[in-house]
Amino acid sequence: MSAWGPRVHCAVWPEPDRDLRAQSRMDGPLEWIAAIGTMIAASLIAFDLGRRATAWGFVLFCVVSITWIVSGLTGGSMPIAAMNFVLLLINAWGVWQYWFHPKNSEN
Repeated sequence: MSAWGPRVHCAVWPEPDRDLRAQSRMDGPLEWIAAIGTMIAASLIAFDLGRRATAWGFVLFCVVSITWIVSGLTGGSMPIAAMNFVLLLINAWGVWQYWFHPKNSEN
């Protein structure tokens, strides 16, 4: 019991005696796959190799955004999950623009 009353465990904040480094590790296989995929997707878009490569870059960005969301939710890193949810929406718009938009359909 502290000066402020009994200690109450809160699911949001870890116990003070826990090793915080073990909770926030972001170096598992899922994170490495997501990181490498993110670099490849960014390269496909940045190198401007044509519309098809850019379109595949957006598809890969969507896949790795989902991977980052899973990693963030399971690893207790909500900012990573939230950021990648927004990025997933943005990249899904890119997929729509490059693959499915009517202006890109063949006549």
